[in-house]
Amino acid sequence: MDQQPEWLSSNLSINYPFQEAVPNPAGFETLFADAYVLHGQAVEKAVEIASIKIVTVPLSSSEIRVQFIDGTVILDTAAGATCEGLEFGDWYVLEWKDFSPFEEDNIAFVKILVDKTKVSTFFTGPTVTPTDAIFTSRVTQKRPSRVNTIKRSGAPSAASGDVELVEGYNVAIGIGGSSGLTAFVEPILDDLRTGGDVRPTTRLIFDAIAGAGRGQFVGCGSVDRVLRTLNGVGPNEHGDFALDPRDCYWMELPVTGTTGGSGAGWDQVVSIDENTIKLNNDCEPCCSCQDYVNVYRFMKRLWRMAQEAAAHVERARQEYNDLVETLKKEKACREGLGLEIKVSSRPDWIVPVQALVTNNQACNVGPTEVIFEFEGPTSAIIVPGSAYMDADYSKHTEVEFTGAYPTIRSVYNDPIVGSRWLRIFFEIYVMEGTGRFDGAPMNVKITAKVKDHDGTEVVLEQNDNVTLYRPLQKS
Repeated sequence: MDQQPEWLSSNLSINYPFQEAVPNPAGFETLFADAYVLHGQAVEKAVEIASIKIVTVPLSSSEIRVQFIDGTVILDTAAGATCEGLEFGDWYVLEWKDFSPFEEDNIAFVKILVDKTKVSTFFTGPTVTPTDAIFTSRVTQKRPSRVNTIKRSGAPSAASGDVELVEGYNVAIGIGGSSGLTAFVEPILDDLRTGGDVRPTTRLIFDAIAGAGRGQFVGCGSVDRVLRTLNGVGPNEHGDFALDPRDCYWMELPVTGTTGGSGAGWDQVVSIDENTIKLNNDCEPCCSCQDYVNVYRFMKRLWRMAQEAAAHVERARQEYNDLVETLKKEKACREGLGLEIKVSSRPDWIVPVQALVTNNQACNVGPTEVIFEFEGPTSAIIVPGSAYMDADYSKHTEVEFTGAYPTIRSVYNDPIVGSRWLRIFFEIYVMEGTGRFDGAPMNVKITAKVKDHDGTEVVLEQNDNVTLYRPLQKS
């Protein structure tokens, strides 16, 4: 097993496992490669190291106090927490456990992985109390709550022994999680030595579903179906609906009538039908024939406008595509330009200088200005007869310079066409004076300013360094 994995070593150069760099003692975060804090307290706050002391012999004598930033203690060796230590390659693995009192919510673990070579830097005396050594939330975890007792409502005491949960009326019991059980892995040291101490955590789900479990409760009668919504609209807080017919609709309460009475007349006896409403209307078509004609003409005009808009959009699309193609061509032209330089030194205070400007695209570029800038010796000249210029169709011609050392310029006015090149060569002789001595450094910066096919200036730069040498002498 790789005991110095790259990802652990890289952790020493960042703030992890802390939120930020620890201000005091400075560099304290570089001691830690990893950490893990597990607690069972129902608190969601940041966790910090309040104090720590690492003892190498034996590691189990190391001390720590970990708490929430409000001062609530998670684990403290002074309060009974125990420590185990393991030397693992270039690391110390330290783990503190607190099982007192043995209550699930109070059990806590703190594990850290530290660089062995840096322990003596921070732990040469008493316990270290770092400032703002606050862990990032990625290394802290709240332990899942555990069922300690089960007590039935009204029972004098909690159940003991095995407890069997049975589905009742209208209730289904299931095991949560896609795999049924979810495992919780115990401390790092156990994983390294024995493969882990696993305590299963089972999640039970109680679903209240009509007819589930033992079925519907015996004696439950059927529920009368009542009106709950009208077209999806529910009643007000009093359970009432307000009906307000508009326009050509009206509402009435239907009645049922009977005849009866005596004598010459008739008495009409009626009763209102319960829970019944009758809606009536005398509505007619709201649009005339001319309205339909007008709508058709409007839609026709709208269709023509849409066709014109589509034509404008198509022209814009074509113009956009043409612009993209133009930019692609310009990009290809500009990316085809290149600058290469070569600077060397001879043992007689002479420095040969060479610049090569290339154009690997079929776009005409030019004119081209090449600027030579020297740093180092204060005085130098161009060796007479050493300067010449080459092009792929113009070989070994004299080159004209403007300016003098340390800044020399040369302009080439003819265009550089596709797959063509331009090379300028000359030699510099360093004069006596400040900066000329055996082993003296000289920096050469060469800049090529090239006008591309549309007149935009493209600037190319390269640097090189040489060392001056005195003339060879006979021994």
